[in-house]
Amino acid sequence: MSRIGIVGFGAMGSRIAKNLIEAGHEVKGYNRNPQKVESVAGVQLVGSPSQAADNVECLIVMVRDDAASQWAWTDPQDGILQSLAKDTVAIDMSTLSYAWVAELSQQMQTLGYEFLEAPVVGTRPQADAKQLTVLCAGSESAFLKAKGTLDATAGKMLFLGESGRACALKLVINSLFGIQTLAFAEMTQALRKVGFDDSLIAKILPELPVTSPIMKMMLTLMMEGNFTPQFPIELVAKDFDYSRDFVSSLGLRPLMSESARDIFKLAEKEGLGDRNISAAIRLFD
Repeated sequence: MSRIGIVGFGAMGSRIAKNLIEAGHEVKGYNRNPQKVESVAGVQLVGSPSQAADNVECLIVMVRDDAASQWAWTDPQDGILQSLAKDTVAIDMSTLSYAWVAELSQQMQTLGYEFLEAPVVGTRPQADAKQLTVLCAGSESAFLKAKGTLDATAGKMLFLGESGRACALKLVINSLFGIQTLAFAEMTQALRKVGFDDSLIAKILPELPVTSPIMKMMLTLMMEGNFTPQFPIELVAKDFDYSRDFVSSLGLRPLMSESARDIFKLAEKEGLGDRNISAAIRLFD
């Protein structure tokens, strides 16, 4: 059993906490809405990120965006760094911008902490099934120490080397997923307009070599009108902000990431922000 602190009890953080509790770990947690912590049986509620980090062997952050991560780590009154011990393994599992991950990693290294960036591939069903893929980069020592803990929620863990690589790969994965989703949404609606019914689309498109396994699932969700949030559009749009900036920072033209970002921002404006990414098909009605 390990003592673990968790900051962030959204859809993913709460599931990770539940998995760790079920594995026998002692967990305490912080969320700006304390009811989200209290909804996970067995977690000790604390009043700040600093308190979550105090006297634990492993500290996990799983929050929405850069702003939440920056506050959680560095707030001069309540931030994690106010109480984090040097021998605590510090992990940020959030999907963040490449620039902020680089800054945080450098800061942690300068201060002498063992830090691991560890964004996850998978959504709520994978978290429930303890089958998340965890992309890890940074301190190899931290990775080896954290592996036994994160095994409780991960089907697979990949160590990718120096800081920034896990963030980069996560942004690439999410971008490829989002871009494919938009293409299939638009083309599915085009087929409907020329007379293809859904049963024929469902028979033909999934069997084509251009249709990846994840898009077979997405086609089913789109044609069924299943927009129950797993990867909400508002988070997809946020991730494309980060993808666009990441690509630009490399001296490349972010043509696809910026175009996809604009489309998902439009979906937000049209009231689809809290719906699953599959709801993008509604834009092409």
